[in-house]
Amino acid sequence: APHEVVAGGSGWVESAATSLNHNGFCVLRSSDRLVPRDVCSACADSAERRLSTLLELARRAGHERPRRDVMRYSEVCSRTAGGMRFDVRLPAAGEPAGGAVAPPPPPPGLAVPPCWADFREHVTRWVAPVLRRAAGVAEVFDDSSGFVTALAGAPDQHFHPDGTAAGLVNVFSPLIPVTFENGPTELRPGSHVWRETALGVEPRWDARRTLPVAPALGAGEILLFDYRVYHRGLANRSANPRPVGYLIFATRDGLRDLHNFPSDSLADAAGAAGGDR
Repeated sequence: APHEVVAGGSGWVESAATSLNHNGFCVLRSSDRLVPRDVCSACADSAERRLSTLLELARRAGHERPRRDVMRYSEVCSRTAGGMRFDVRLPAAGEPAGGAVAPPPPPPGLAVPPCWADFREHVTRWVAPVLRRAAGVAEVFDDSSGFVTALAGAPDQHFHPDGTAAGLVNVFSPLIPVTFENGPTELRPGSHVWRETALGVEPRWDARRTLPVAPALGAGEILLFDYRVYHRGLANRSANPRPVGYLIFATRDGLRDLHNFPSDSLADAAGAAGGDR
C-alpha cells in the first residue's frame, strides 16, 4: 500500500489508515505545515535546553560520559553505549485531580513550556482520525509525549520494535528537517504482522522481496508507525543534533507503554549524589 499520503486531500484518512494497517506505518505530508513553523522552532529550542539540563544532571549523578553512557531514567533514556541518541519523556500536562497533592515544582530547566501543548494539539488534529479509522474505534487515547534527539555523530541503530502489544502507535513529527544526512527513521514494511508458515511463525516482512523505507521529512510533517514495526534511527552524519518530537497513542483504553521508561528519577539521583558530597 502507498505509504505517503497528502493530508487533507481526497480520501486521505482512508489511505493513511490502510497504509498504517498494511505497512505498519504511514507518512502524512502537506503543502502547508501540519505543525506550524513557530511551534517546531520553539519545541526544538526547548528540546536543546532540556537535554542540556538532563546531561548536566547525569554528570552530577555520576555519569562520567553522559553523551555516550547508557542511561535509563524516568526523564531520559539512552539505551545503547555510545549511541548518542536520547529519548526524553515529557511529564504529563495539567493539574492534579481534585484533592490530590500538587507535585513539587520541576528542577530548574525542566519546566515544560506551552509550545509542547501546541505541538500536541496540532499533531493530534491530523493523527486522531487516521488512528480511529485504522483501528475501527470511536476514540483513541493519548499515552505520553516527548522527543528523541540524535547528537551529531550518532551511529545507526539496530532494527527493533518499540513493543509487542497491538494498539500502541508512535507518532513522530520532526522539529527540524530530517534528511539522509542527519538520520531518518528506517522501517521494515509489514514487520508488525506475524503469520504461520511451513517453517513456523515468521514476520510478513521479507528482506528478499521488500526494501526498507527511510522517508525524509520536513519539519512539521508526520510519521505514524505501529509499536511492533521493526525500525531504526539512521546515523546522524551532520554537524548538528536532530530532534524529533513524538506522541504515543493507544487505540484501547487502559493500554500503556510501561516498559520503555523505568521509574527511577535522574533528578532524584543527581540530588542524592549532590547531597553526599
